[in-house]
Formats: sequence, C-alpha cells, structure tokens
Amino acid sequence: MAPNFTLVPSSAVPALNSIVEDYEAECLAGRRFPDPDDHELWQRCKETWRIREWIELYYRYHLSTLADSTTTVIKARIGKHFTPLLDLKPESITRRWIIHWSDEIAKTSPVVAYMCIKNLKALFFKAAEWEIWDKANPTRGIKRPRPFPRTRFIQPGEELQRLMTVLNMEPDDIKTFFITLLLTGCRKGEAQRMKWADLDLVNGLWHKPAGTTKAKRPQTTPLPAQLVKLLTWLPRLSTYVFERPDQLGRWGEIYTQNQWARIRKRAHLPDCRIHDIRRTFASFMAMNGKSSTLIANALGHANLSQVHIYARLDVSSLRTAVDEQAESIMRLYPDLTPPDRHDGSGARSQPPKPPRRPAPHAKTVRPEPVHVEPEPIPAEAVVVQPTYVHPEPVSQDEWPG
Repeated sequence: MAPNFTLVPSSAVPALNSIVEDYEAECLAGRRFPDPDDHELWQRCKETWRIREWIELYYRYHLSTLADSTTTVIKARIGKHFTPLLDLKPESITRRWIIHWSDEIAKTSPVVAYMCIKNLKALFFKAAEWEIWDKANPTRGIKRPRPFPRTRFIQPGEELQRLMTVLNMEPDDIKTFFITLLLTGCRKGEAQRMKWADLDLVNGLWHKPAGTTKAKRPQTTPLPAQLVKLLTWLPRLSTYVFERPDQLGRWGEIYTQNQWARIRKRAHLPDCRIHDIRRTFASFMAMNGKSSTLIANALGHANLSQVHIYARLDVSSLRTAVDEQAESIMRLYPDLTPPDRHDGSGARSQPPKPPRRPAPHAKTVRPEPVHVEPEPIPAEAVVVQPTYVHPEPVSQDEWPG
C-alpha cells in the first residue's frame, strides 16, 4: 500500500518560513529556549548569547515564579547596575572583573554591591541548571563588601515634629500607613500585606500570618488605641487594608517608595529611609528604659544581639548613667570639685577681667631722658701703665764693622 502524503499548498510555504524565522529569532534573542532536539540551534545560541540574553531568560523563566515585590526590586537593581555586563560574553566575565565592578558599586552602597553579586551568582547558577554554562561560577568565593552599620533614626523633637506635621496633611491611607510603621515597628512589607481579616480592632491586635513575616513564623502585634482609630476610618475596598487608588491591588514597592520620597522631601529628611522608621520605634523604646527582650519581641527578632544597636543609640540614658557614675566617684573627693561662685542675688559672679591694654592707635607718652653726671674717680684708683718707646732705625752705613 502506498504511503499517504499530505501536500502542502504553495501559498502556505512563506507562512511556514516566517514561523521558522520567528522561532529562530526568538531563540537567538533569549526570549525562549530552542526545542530539545534542535541541537544545531542550541549550539548557535550558546555561541551567540551574551549576558543580555541570559538576563532575558532569567526574567522569563525564573523571576516570573517569584513574588511581585521581589521581582520589582531585582529588576530595578539589574536595570541600574548591570549595564556594563549586557554586551559581554559570559566567558569574559572573570573574578577580577566582578571584584572591580562590585567595588565601584560599593562606593555608594556596600549592601547594594553585595546584592548585585548575589543576583549575578544566581544568574550563572540558573545558566548551569539550564545546561548553557558548563564552567565554574566566577562569583564563587568573592567576599561580601563590609557594610557600614546604619544608625539613622528620626530624632525626637524637631525632626519628629516635622514628620508628623507633613503626615497630618496627607490622605488617610498614606497617613495611616506610615504611622503604622512608627507605632508598631513593623516592616514595610508586613504593612503592605496587612489584611482586614488579620486585624482584631476590638481587642487591638494584629495577627500576622507566617507567610508575611521575615522569620516565616506567625506573630501577634498589639495595636495602640490611636492607631485603631485611624484604621477604623479607612474604607474597606478589598481584602488588603492599604489599597492603591487606581484599584490595581495592594501597595507595591515602587508606589510605597514614591510616597515616602515625597513625604521626606516635604519634612526635610533627605537621608531618612523607610526602614529608619522601624529603627525610630525601637530607639524610642530603648530611650524609655525598655529591656532588650521586650524590644526584640516587639520587632519580631529571635536573637537579642540584633537589638543591641538600639540601646547604643540612646544618648540620654547614657548621659544619665555617666552623670550618676561621676557623682558616685566625686563624692569621695569633694575637694577636687571647685564650688560655684554666686553673689548675693544668686546669680553666678563674673570672673575678674584682665587689665585693659592700650589701643594700637593710642599715642604712647614716653618719659623725658634724665641726665646724670658721672662721679669723679679717686687719684689712687688710677694706675699709670708704662709706655714702650721703639728705637730709631739705624742705617746700613752705621752698622758696626
């Protein structure tokens, strides 16, 4: 029996050629992987792909599986700091080149430099998993740039007053969001994922599910009465407490950062970040004499060593301790401390003024010189010295024979 061949119309041949060309163009541009049995195209892609195509594959096949907030942060970091890598072949990226690249980023932020190294490491790891990279990971063994400990927090007094004044002029949702950070010490992401179902406004409790905390364990945070009133006034538009005005879901990373950038500019806090609000909450607790255990529980830290930094920020408590220590020492030696000078009215007396010097332009009156006659010398005190007389020169004719 003769085989049954299906004839392709001649009009469909250009369409098939166009499909094949589009397929190859997408593979070479890094928008998709070649078919598993297309070994020739696989080899061409491995030879032509650069870091730009790797990043495109990383976006499509890895970042798409992560949370939206994580994807937004990684894409923003790659778009800002990976520009020098885009046109490089993966084989040309060496350990020395990565160290030089990360050192330039570390001049601005060591933390961002370390995160860029982690993203590049993940990119090479995924390339090895996809079997398009069979060599060693060039980021392996690179030490983390040493970060500088950040101790910035909103100072009590003028800075806090400026911030509260600006927040009071904001809409209810924006004002409540940042006051939630200030009064509970929660993280930015926890407030973004706050749901009405997690709030018990009657008892003033916020039950955080395990998936919304950094430690991946549930946590219950008490809500102050002032914050409960602000939350009660918010409209319940969806499951999330803080809904975007364009009804595109909860607050995202970019939307939150844009709101804070505008608020801190109006409050004249240009160097204050959102996480510094959390540090402000912990620092105020330390200033009020709260224990490290209580601060750790409020922040959701499992390790007490993470909250010791807030105790070091408390200058007022340190000043009180230093004054008490100095008082206990100097009480044993009262003579070393001079008493305060007070006059009869109770005010401190002024120290004696130094003698006033004449002005440079003042005319100085010099005394007239006094002529003193010399005393006569006694005759017996005068010693006459003998005078030596040279002999007359003798001529040659007068020389003796």
